[in-house]
Amino acid sequence: NAGATAPEWATVATASSDFVKIGTTNGTGSSGVVTLDDCFSADYRNYRIYITAYLDSTTQYFWRLRTGGASGTSVTSGYYMAGYMTDLKSDANGSGIQGTWSGSNYEAQENSSDNEDRAGTLVIDLFDPFVTARDVFWSGHWFQYDGSYLRNINSGGWLACQDTQITGCEMYSASANFRAHSKITVYGLKE
Repeated sequence: NAGATAPEWATVATASSDFVKIGTTNGTGSSGVVTLDDCFSADYRNYRIYITAYLDSTTQYFWRLRTGGASGTSVTSGYYMAGYMTDLKSDANGSGIQGTWSGSNYEAQENSSDNEDRAGTLVIDLFDPFVTARDVFWSGHWFQYDGSYLRNINSGGWLACQDTQITGCEMYSASANFRAHSKITVYGLKE
């Protein structure tokens, strides 16, 4: 209708997204490990990982990568990390540098509360985990409450893993179980 005297209709393209949910898994309430295998592949170069950790006792929790597909194994060495933390409680605040050189995981180096209503959170941007020609790099943002302090940690790191194909990830705790509403969700980012 070129004369603009009547409504016109168009066919709308099918919705698509460049941010694709790859997988998700929850805690069980009876284990200190939550694993998501087979979530990285050659289909995507970059990933975003969302982690919520509800612990049943106050302790540290950690993140690490896995190799080997569906029956994967945890990579337990070669982690390098540097970051900056700010903390706040009712009568004090502070800040400091955190880091790990050739460690066994990626960590906030602080406890997370056992409060069922206050999750520890971690968002990670992971770059090229499936490529074996180079190390795997990421940037991360932790936020958690340890029962006294709110802690905000921005950091980045890499895993020295050349010749290793990274296919999954997991969170694990120092001494607590992950409540059932704890979760790892992985998204692939299209180029």
